[in-house]
Amino acid sequence: MDFSKRIEKEAKKYGVEAQQLIMADLISIGYTTNEAYEIVYQENSVLNFQQNQSIRDGKTKSGRFKEMLSDRIEKLSSRIVLPNGEDIELISTEDAAKQVLRAAQALPEGSKERGEMFVKYTDLLRRNTTVDAEPEEDNIRIYLPLKCNDCPLLQEYNEKQKEIEEARKAKMQEDSTNSLE
Repeated sequence: MDFSKRIEKEAKKYGVEAQQLIMADLISIGYTTNEAYEIVYQENSVLNFQQNQSIRDGKTKSGRFKEMLSDRIEKLSSRIVLPNGEDIELISTEDAAKQVLRAAQALPEGSKERGEMFVKYTDLLRRNTTVDAEPEEDNIRIYLPLKCNDCPLLQEYNEKQKEIEEARKAKMQEDSTNSLE
């Protein structure tokens, strides 16, 4: 299998073979270890189950592979890939607000752009505080009873069933007394 220079360079950085790097990438995006192994090491498909399992375990249980896998998962979770192929690292709302504030302060005083940047800055601050501290009155809390018998809905249902049963018994008694007469 031929690999790009970038893949080979990254694999060399981790001290593993290129196929292991690709396997780690597949696992980091959601493939199981078995699926990733079968995709990357297709040439081993002729081997029996025990041989494949031994090879797979040898590659995946090494310390280098585990470190590389955790690093790849961490990098994947902190990046977004743009359609043109560029990677962007995500930053926190606070960092974004600081960058907007710096950009606003760098613009000339009295300019329309500077005012817009300060509006964006305050908007970011407002969003950050509303996410952190949601008002208590907006939250709806539903407390479930510890036992089904304590549930008001079940109690209401049982009362209605009793009323229906009593009405049915009363009607049956009335019918039986009418039939005897």
